[in-house]
Formats: sequence, C-alpha cells, structure tokens
Amino acid sequence: RWPEDLFRPASGHRSEVRNMALPDGSEGRITVTIDAAGSGDGMLDHFERNVVTELGGTRRESMEVFRLERIR
Repeated sequence: RWPEDLFRPASGHRSEVRNMALPDGSEGRITVTIDAAGSGDGMLDHFERNVVTELGGTRRESMEVFRLERIR
C-alpha cells in the first residue's frame, strides 16, 4: 500500500512499525518514522525519514533529510 501523501508529505510526526515473517521462520521488523514541516504558503520546508530494519539480531538504520528553500 502506497502512502496517501507520497508526493506531497503532510506536516507532522508519524511512525509506522511492520513485523515481517522471514523464510527461516524468524521475524523481522521495519520502523519508518517521518517528520515533515511546511511553510506558511503550503510548500514543504523540511522532510526527514528514518528507517530502522531489525532482522536476525542485527539493526540497520538509514536517514534521508531534505530541506527546501524558495529560489528568489
């Protein structure tokens, strides 16, 4: 399922956790946390996505940060 705000993220903080059954019978977990802030004119100002993957006793984290400025 695709996020409703995939191409225009809504302002605010949200987090989603998904558990996954793995082929070997163990479980994994993916946590996606999003922080987004808009400017007063409806444009996106700041967007941060943090993804944590936990599988088989390992933990991996990735982060994307976007800051947008209006070109004058």
